[in-house]
Order: sequence, then structure tokens, then C-alpha cells
Amino acid sequence: MEVDSYRKRNKEKAETATKKRTKIPTIYYASRTHSQITQVIHEYRKTGYRVPMAVLVGGLGVAGS
Repeated sequence: MEVDSYRKRNKEKAETATKKRTKIPTIYYASRTHSQITQVIHEYRKTGYRVPMAVLVGGLGVAGS
């Protein structure tokens, strides 16, 4: 019984280490309209991909435009 619990703990540690090493891809999405951003966020939420999200908004009259 002790050997089984030792193996189980080692297996869990190995799985945790593997998960920590997995690099999550970064997604960049550019759009001209708010409705396109809304649509892609809606589709994104249907997936299992869960990481912090940021939306940057610019418009007419923004410096450099």
C-alpha cells in the first residue's frame, strides 16, 4: 500500500512539473471595429483557452494616426 501511494505522489509531481513547463501561446488580434472584437471574444470564450485578456482601443484623433 505504501509503495502505491509513493508512486501516486511521484506521478502527480511529474504531471505538475510537466504542466509548469508547458508554454501557453500568446494570441494577438487586430480589428478595425468594435463588433469584430466582440465577435472574436465571444468565439474565444467557447474554447478552453483561459488566460488574462487585454483589449486596447484607439480611434480617430489618436496621436500618430
